[in-house]
Amino acid sequence: MKVAVSLLTVLTLTLSACAPTVMGTQSYNPVVQTTATAPTIVAPGQIVYVQYTYPGDALGVPDSRFDALDINFSSASTSDKVIGPEAEAAWLRMSASDLPAGVQVSLVRATIAKPVSTTTTSGGSVRVTYREVIRVLLKVTASEQATKGLEIADLTFADGAATGTVPFTVIVR
Repeated sequence: MKVAVSLLTVLTLTLSACAPTVMGTQSYNPVVQTTATAPTIVAPGQIVYVQYTYPGDALGVPDSRFDALDINFSSASTSDKVIGPEAEAAWLRMSASDLPAGVQVSLVRATIAKPVSTTTTSGGSVRVTYREVIRVLLKVTASEQATKGLEIADLTFADGAATGTVPFTVIVR
């Protein structure tokens, strides 16, 4: 009987270690929003990690920040696809206003990127199409007493010189 209990314990612990995390409950597994205006849904007493992608000019990020990202065209010689550069944007700051009572939003991480959508090679030249974007990972915390409902708040981003404000829809249910 002792062996059966031990095997059952080992099996339970092994299988529980393989259990997937619920999307959005950890910063490494955020809810990835498909549009910049998609609402974030949170329940009272819950923390949700959510990732949004914004056009660079929507956040007031100057072109000089994107100019610092160099596209490496040599990767097209081995894969027919140029990989767009990205870098951490530790200089980006965020503040939130008009949030529902009991809800807080904080910036966990920001990344500046030039994702390449198409690569065309012809002879010795390589041509790419890319966008300039900022990806932000937000931590949305709702207290147990958070006011339920839908609210459109403002997120203001600043890089030290320029600012940009985007709407942020949060639903507490």
